[in-house]
Amino acid sequence: MADSRHEASWEQLLWGSPTECVYTRPLLGSELLVDQLSVFEDGLADCCMGFKLTTSLSRDEFHSRVLDAMARLRFVCPVIASSIERGVHDPQLRSWVYVPVKDAKDLQEWLEQVVIVLDEIIDPESFVTRMSQNTLPYLLSNGRKQVFRCYIFKPTDAPNSFAIYFHGVHAIMDAKPTLNAFSLLFQWVANPEPHDIMELEWGSEWTNLPAGPIAATGGPRPSWDTDGQSLLAKVMGLLMDPVPSHSLQCQRSVANIKGKPFRLHTTFSEADTANIMHALKAAKFSPTHLLDAVTALAIFALKPVSDADIAQSHVTHPVGIISLSRWFVPSINTRAQFISSMVLVPIQLRWMDLYAIEDEKMRLMEAMRLVKAQYDDYLANPHIPHLTAELMRIAAPREPQPSTNACVTTPTNLGVVEQTIPTEWHSGGDTNEPVLSLQDLSFGHRTTNTHP
Repeated sequence: MADSRHEASWEQLLWGSPTECVYTRPLLGSELLVDQLSVFEDGLADCCMGFKLTTSLSRDEFHSRVLDAMARLRFVCPVIASSIERGVHDPQLRSWVYVPVKDAKDLQEWLEQVVIVLDEIIDPESFVTRMSQNTLPYLLSNGRKQVFRCYIFKPTDAPNSFAIYFHGVHAIMDAKPTLNAFSLLFQWVANPEPHDIMELEWGSEWTNLPAGPIAATGGPRPSWDTDGQSLLAKVMGLLMDPVPSHSLQCQRSVANIKGKPFRLHTTFSEADTANIMHALKAAKFSPTHLLDAVTALAIFALKPVSDADIAQSHVTHPVGIISLSRWFVPSINTRAQFISSMVLVPIQLRWMDLYAIEDEKMRLMEAMRLVKAQYDDYLANPHIPHLTAELMRIAAPREPQPSTNACVTTPTNLGVVEQTIPTEWHSGGDTNEPVLSLQDLSFGHRTTNTHP
C-alpha cells in the first residue's frame, strides 16, 4: 500500500431495482471479516446489546424522545440505515449501500419500522436470548434490507423502568462503538435538541458515513512493504500453527437450537473487584491480560497435557481484540464512528513455558507476563492498526474455512464501561434527579458454531 487511495471510500452510484441514487463502499477490515463469518455461519456474532434503566420521564415522553434521538443518530451515524449487499463491488464480498433520507415522510416510515416498542414485560437476559435466535436482515416495507434495530420494552412493571436495546450485525456493533452510540442516544434523550429534526440537512447526511480503518487511523505507514510484511508473517505463523490449539472437548458437534447461546453469569462483589483491580495495577497488568491468561490456564487444568505433548502443546486465542479508536486521527469523531473498528491478533501461551511452575499464583503471574509481552509487542508496532485491513485486502475469506479446532476460545474484555457511558444522565446543569439512570448492561451474540 503506497497511500490511502488504495483504500476504497464512499462513492455515489445508481443502483438497485428500481434504480436509486445510493452511496456505497466495500466492507473493509474487521467489518468485512465479521460479515463474511456471518454469511458463512448463518448470522454468527450478530449482536444484541442494551441497558435496563429508570427515568423521570413519562412513558409517552420517553418514547417520543427516543424516536427523536434515533432520528438524530441516523443523521450522525447513517450507516445504521445501510443495507449490506453482494455484487456492488465484488461478486462475493459485500458492500454498504446507503440511501439518503428524501423527506419527513421517508424518515418517519423508517423510524416506525426501526424503533420497535414491545408491549410486554421481558427480562433483559431473556430478550437477548430471543434476539440471538433471530436472523438479520429485517425487511422494510419499501423492500430495503435493514441490519439494525432499536427495541424499547419494560423489564419490570415499575412505571419508571424501561429497557432499550440495539440488535444488529457485528459489522456495525463492536462493543465500544455501540457504547458510544448509546452515549449519543442518551445525551439526546436527557437533553433534547431545541430545533426540529427536519431542520437538519437531510440528503447530506451521507457525508457522515464512516471512514475506512486505514483512513481513520491516519493512512498507510511508511515501510509497510518490509516491517508490515514481517508483522503479517508473524501473525499468519501463529494462526497456521500445524498443532491445533489445546482445548476442551465440546459436548456436541452442532447446536441443539441454532443461535441460542448458553449464558453463565458470575458477578464479583464491589470489594472483590476492587481487590482484583488493585492487585493487577500493582503488578502492572490489565484485566485483558488476566482474562487471556486464566482462560488458557483453565483449559490446561481441565484437560491436562500428556508428557509427550509438553513441548508442542499451546492454547492460542485467535482473536485478541484491540480497538482502533486509540489511533483515530483528530478528524474522526470517535463517538460517531459507529462501525466495526478492530484489529484482531493471536495470543498464544505454550505449556512448555508454564508447566514447570508448580505454584498456581506464580504460574498465573508468568502467564500474564507472557500475554502482556505479546500485546506490548503488537502495540509497539506502527503497522498494527492496519493488520486486519491488510489481511482482508490480500486474503479475504471467500468460502468457509475448515477449522482446525472447533472449540477454540475467545475471551474478550469490554473495559470499564462507565468510562465510555455515564450511569446517570441529567438535564442541562440540573444535578438533582437524573433524567436517566442506567442500571444493568446486557449483551450477547448469535451462536451458530461450537466456539465457546
